[in-house]
Amino acid sequence: MPLKKNVVDEIRWLISASRAQRIRPILEFAEQEIVIPEGLHEGTRYRADTIPWQRLWFEAIDSGQWSRYVLTACVQSGKTLVGWVIPVLWHIFEWKENFGAGVPSMDLAGDKWRLELLPAINASVRFRPLKPIAGRGSKGGDFEAIEFRHGPTLKFLSGHGGDEKRSSITLRGSAVTEADRLDSAGETSREAAPIYQIEGRSASFEDRARFYAECTSTITTGFVARERQAGSGSVIMCPCQHCGEYVCVEREHLVGWETAESEIDAREQAAWICPNCSVIITEAERATMNHNAVLIHRGQTIERDGTVIGKPPATRTLTFRANAFNNLLWSGPYIAAQEWLAKHDKDQESAEKKLRQWYWALPVEPNAIDVTPLTVEDVMGRQVERLTRGIVPAGTFQISGAADIRKTQIHYVIIAWYRAGGVVRGHVVDVGIVPVLSSKFGIRRALREGLRSMRDARIEPGFREQGEKKIWRPGWFPIDAYWHGEAVRDFVRECKAMGLRRYIPSFGRGLSAEHGRGRYQHPLEETKKKPHVGEEFYISWSQKYAMHHMVVNADHWKTFVREGFATPDDQPGAISVFEAITEDELKLVQQFAKQNVAERAYTKVVPEKGEVLCYANDSARPNHFGDASYNACAAGYLCGVRISDVSPVIKQLVEDEPQRQQLQRPEPMTMPDGRPYFITNRD
Repeated sequence: MPLKKNVVDEIRWLISASRAQRIRPILEFAEQEIVIPEGLHEGTRYRADTIPWQRLWFEAIDSGQWSRYVLTACVQSGKTLVGWVIPVLWHIFEWKENFGAGVPSMDLAGDKWRLELLPAINASVRFRPLKPIAGRGSKGGDFEAIEFRHGPTLKFLSGHGGDEKRSSITLRGSAVTEADRLDSAGETSREAAPIYQIEGRSASFEDRARFYAECTSTITTGFVARERQAGSGSVIMCPCQHCGEYVCVEREHLVGWETAESEIDAREQAAWICPNCSVIITEAERATMNHNAVLIHRGQTIERDGTVIGKPPATRTLTFRANAFNNLLWSGPYIAAQEWLAKHDKDQESAEKKLRQWYWALPVEPNAIDVTPLTVEDVMGRQVERLTRGIVPAGTFQISGAADIRKTQIHYVIIAWYRAGGVVRGHVVDVGIVPVLSSKFGIRRALREGLRSMRDARIEPGFREQGEKKIWRPGWFPIDAYWHGEAVRDFVRECKAMGLRRYIPSFGRGLSAEHGRGRYQHPLEETKKKPHVGEEFYISWSQKYAMHHMVVNADHWKTFVREGFATPDDQPGAISVFEAITEDELKLVQQFAKQNVAERAYTKVVPEKGEVLCYANDSARPNHFGDASYNACAAGYLCGVRISDVSPVIKQLVEDEPQRQQLQRPEPMTMPDGRPYFITNRD
């Protein structure tokens, strides 16, 4: 008896459903499903051969030889698309599994979703209906996870926040964008750097785990550079159309632009040359070379016929780098013009940094020599027995302080300057952290409230001198105003109205301009707009804000702090720290010590200054107490403090009251038209 049609249909469905779904390789998935959402090729289906190195990247993933994939390439070459967006979509829509998306901060999660992932999803006819139609991710807003209609959840994992943000979910795989920005643990973290915590969510899957990371190359000690040294060290080899050898074309093989007299000449004179035969490579030949490229790994060589000789290194990490020669979206003349412009840029250091990182996918290697660093133990060992927190040492003649502000906290440091045994020394009387309730009040109001709390509860009550009833307050108290400077200026105006003149906005600048704040330039003389010039700092009048501010040579005063902690405690300029007698105080002093040694000290040659000592925060560790410390020391100089081992000179500086008062008070400052700055001093 024949089966009814509906029964046959049910059987066919059952047979079809019982078959295991074929998981397409990522290259096949990308070319069949991805539509370019923006840019020159917007609306067209993705093709790996448009930028041929991307085919090599996907083929390496599909080889099954690796389980960790680290990509660096020049900007505007589709690096984020193939290194982050497509792996995320492949696991969500092809594997249909929960997946992690690593981002530097949760504030960026929304932007990454709306600007990079969502456009790629919307461009696909198959993916678009699977978006959530309600809840987080459907219409924007703050979110940490997106549950798609076919089941999988995309979990955003950030570099900020507590460790629990990254440890509350188990995932087989994750992909991290801007990887070097997740390469250091936060100051409240007890675990490894966030990028390793994110990868650790897949530990239970062992060899089945998958981890992807992409980033523009940053520094030689960053995550990408370190992984390249330890991983496969893969190299793109292209066959020369003239000699037939497979070669790796690098920056030094773009020639001819160096002697050009203009950017236009640089474009016209530039040419690629083969590293082996030195014959000029045309743009058409360059394209052919890249389309026929082969990827080899550390320890391997390649024959003229394309045969790869040797075994790849024993690692599960593929480290892939593509440079400007491999980016066919840029012509050789365009790249040469960028080289010429960088060579003639006034800030050659920044221009060179941009070229290495953005165009050649190389980490920055500063022209520097490391010097012996200060250690946490060095600073912790400077605690003075029985001189507890908040107590000013006997013999003090001035104290100064400073604060560094951030989104959630204000860090402050108070230093007493005292004379003992005929020499001047510094003693850290107090350090503290004041909460900033940005999530409750908004950043500007929260900062203002936090600064008021610091002033009213910590600074203005003063600090008692050892064995005396005398109360000391800072002569000057600069507040770093680079971040949300308007909130700092509002606070300073409020303090002025209260008659509290010690507070002043400050700006720290380095000698090497590596901090994104410009290079410190010391004034040659005092002027109406720069009424006071001190030791590697000056006071400047801002017409725009009708306010004085302090500009400090950060590198100089960081050295002052480090030398202070390294100097024997009975010598001029030695800096000591209060004794921590409770567990909370011990943790605070430890934080203070860690943040004062967070930066790497090195020497380098700076134009017009010769060899100088500079500082770099390679791993982006918290250094807020360090910034407050160097500002507090510069403020000490503004108060009249001078370090000298000649007792008569010290005596004169300390006991000459009129001169000291003149130095420590802001009355010498004037308006640009010559009138006294403070209205109470005007006729």
